[in-house]
Amino acid sequence: MGHKINLVHINSYFLTNKLHEELVLSLKEINSSIHQIVYIPINKRDKINRDYCESENILYIISKAFSNVERYFWPLKMISIYMDFNKKVKNNKITVTHAHSLISNGIISFFLFKKRGIPYIVTVRNTDINIFMKKSIFFRKIGFKILNSAQSIMVLSPAYKNIQLKECLTELQFEQIKNKIKVIPNGVNDFWIKNRDLNESLNSTCLKILFVGKLRENKNCGALIKACKILKEKGLDFQLTIVGEGYLKEKLQEEAKGLKVRFLGFISDKKQLLKVYRDSNLLVVPSFKESFGLVYVEAMTQGLPIVYTKGQGFDGNYEEGVVGFSVLPKEHEKIAEAILKIKDNYKEISKNAYDHALDFSWSFNSKMLNDIYTKI
Repeated sequence: MGHKINLVHINSYFLTNKLHEELVLSLKEINSSIHQIVYIPINKRDKINRDYCESENILYIISKAFSNVERYFWPLKMISIYMDFNKKVKNNKITVTHAHSLISNGIISFFLFKKRGIPYIVTVRNTDINIFMKKSIFFRKIGFKILNSAQSIMVLSPAYKNIQLKECLTELQFEQIKNKIKVIPNGVNDFWIKNRDLNESLNSTCLKILFVGKLRENKNCGALIKACKILKEKGLDFQLTIVGEGYLKEKLQEEAKGLKVRFLGFISDKKQLLKVYRDSNLLVVPSFKESFGLVYVEAMTQGLPIVYTKGQGFDGNYEEGVVGFSVLPKEHEKIAEAILKIKDNYKEISKNAYDHALDFSWSFNSKMLNDIYTKI
């Protein structure tokens, strides 16, 4: 690249995880002329419980920027973080900032733009829409101001652009910003890309259905169990495998009585989880709310068709039937129908899922982000 970019990521502590590190490192590999600072404001009582991967051209600033009292008064918290940011990052010639959430991080980028003319990108997330903007006129107004002044707006899926975000704004407001919105999904860990595998045929008459997620209300495993009871009534031979832990486990075990089902608990080891994917035929996770749903992509790398939630994170990336089908969380019959449709057209959908998994590699997604940074 012919010019140096001083990029500052503004990221809430709860968002700064391995996923974000993979983005930062991938950007470094794509464009060595990017100097990245990751500014992470935390509560003064928080404990820093992990290390971050600092290297050449990457600096993490984890700063105790606000008090426990300020945490509960949003304007005071934001002012405190903004003042802290200017103390900690003031000596850097910033080219662009990337706020990795709209409300909590975006307001800092907005202040920097108004006071110092620094352009910014903002990512809109599930929390921004469902916790802040849908429940508060105040945050809808703040959110639009941030979006309107942003150089570019990043969402994780078409559903966030065309459904979720659109619902929070007036028609006129959405028209003002829609051309700035870019769909750039999360990348999946390179482990899954490097270990892609495809088995397009159903090896037995027993269909192997998989669920991976927390056993809580939002992940909606109970709806899948109800759908499986419908499949049993239709005479389908299947086995249901449930990976995950949560407070609903005992209740779900009770509901699943009479079905061929196994509960494997939480699996953290990727190699062990890989074996589970490869021993399955399709993934069904009909969550109520979903920011993106990387579990769908993990399954796709192993050639598993997927059943995902209509109007939520993953929806809209592909036409119906390409890598699987979207369903409404409470429509158990439709979930059962989606499973049967996949079974009837398994070879084609499995191959599509395997091929399209590459759309979610960090190298692919980071190139799109790098193009946005360099244009700014």
